[in-house]
Amino acid sequence: MKRAMIFAAACACLLAAGCTRNVDDFNADGTRFEATGIEGDFEKEEAAETAGETAVETESAEAEEETVEETQEYPGGISDEEYFRMAFDRGDVENNGANFVRVGRRVYFLKYEQESFGEPALFGNFLATPSASANGILMYYDLDTQDVTDTVNIIDVEGPLYVSPEGIYMTGHDSEDEQISLYSPDGSRHMNLGEGRVIGVSDDGKYAVVSSYTEDFVRVFSVFDHEKKVVDITAKENENFSYCGMTENGLIYKVYDSEKDINEIRQLGIDGKVTLLGKMLPPEASEEYGAEVVQLLKDEEKLYFNVVYFEGTGHFLAEQTVMSAVDGKKDSLEIMRVKLPEDEAPEYSRLYLKGHTVLAATKIYGDTGLSKGSWGDLVMYDPQSVSMNLIKGFVDDPESDMAKEGMGQTMLQESDVLGGAAFIIAADCERDEESDIGWREAYRLLNLKYLCVPLPGEEGGEGKVLTLADSMQEW
Repeated sequence: MKRAMIFAAACACLLAAGCTRNVDDFNADGTRFEATGIEGDFEKEEAAETAGETAVETESAEAEEETVEETQEYPGGISDEEYFRMAFDRGDVENNGANFVRVGRRVYFLKYEQESFGEPALFGNFLATPSASANGILMYYDLDTQDVTDTVNIIDVEGPLYVSPEGIYMTGHDSEDEQISLYSPDGSRHMNLGEGRVIGVSDDGKYAVVSSYTEDFVRVFSVFDHEKKVVDITAKENENFSYCGMTENGLIYKVYDSEKDINEIRQLGIDGKVTLLGKMLPPEASEEYGAEVVQLLKDEEKLYFNVVYFEGTGHFLAEQTVMSAVDGKKDSLEIMRVKLPEDEAPEYSRLYLKGHTVLAATKIYGDTGLSKGSWGDLVMYDPQSVSMNLIKGFVDDPESDMAKEGMGQTMLQESDVLGGAAFIIAADCERDEESDIGWREAYRLLNLKYLCVPLPGEEGGEGKVLTLADSMQEW
């Protein structure tokens, strides 16, 4: 997932329009991410050569035949509940746990109302800082008809969407407390599941992971089977939990033990059994830094952890390593010998899988950015890590006359590539210097735009830009 990529720049130019080919053709080489957004399969071997990527074969690596993914059709006249169950049965769910989630041929998203962002946000990261009284409309975009459908108005809700065969998990608020709700696919019914925040979901959508706190502010992880809690675990006084992911064998989480000053990877089974997958032994130079698992990938045999070490209050990248473990096997965690791409950019490398091979790259398929760093065209990276234009002149040069006149700025909030199109949330905003905290710049929201851009064709032509919604629209 490519979330919260924030860039400061001047106001947006008019969006260019053009021709595209059939959006499904672009994904016919198997480059599409799988259901949770943490597994990928890039079938073009040139990627490792042209992008300077490094591949390391795991023990069971075998050559896999290329497969062509075809668009799956859904019968008309079925209920939304039947549609969701059919999509999960087919494994046709993508990017679960993000602001844009594809279920079959529908892309769901939550459109916030303007008043949800009354307070300024540091670095213009508005999606991470909605108010406790955020309101929105659950909507979906039909990839075939290009229609946008409203499902339900939701009060006091925030955060990404987590879908299951039974509906959509969302986090809301009751006064100052976070509350979890499970909405039916058509939004007509919802069930309150208690306090906490949804932080993950299993590939098949059967289990959802919830984070909450005790009265003494001790963290608790709980696993729900739809509306029923099946197991939970509470941190000890000296422990700090961090979520990694969910597999069929249980919840994967990192534990920092302050008394022993060590990090461990553990697994909580649905039966309540806790398995120590292993202790994290960082490189000697990284002992003073905090370790975070920023990615969890998995195949039929192993789990792969992308571990990053940050330093300082600015959360600056210090070091990175890759570890693997056997799902459900005690003391199987080990460091993998993966030489990560050398890049001067202050970003950690991303991992993805080609068969049973772990690949690493600074930019991978579906990543987006601005062509000039903090301004310019909105670009996306193809399977060879080559950038291609999505929207020309998306953010103006900060030295341009328009920018100097203080006409506002555009900041990219999130972009996900789903079903042959890029889905984008962009913020029109303005500086709020009075709300700065030290060197951290604050911005105030003017409008939040939800866009869809069909991917460019083979000739590199730019796709037309579809405006799905914006926060200025009335309910």
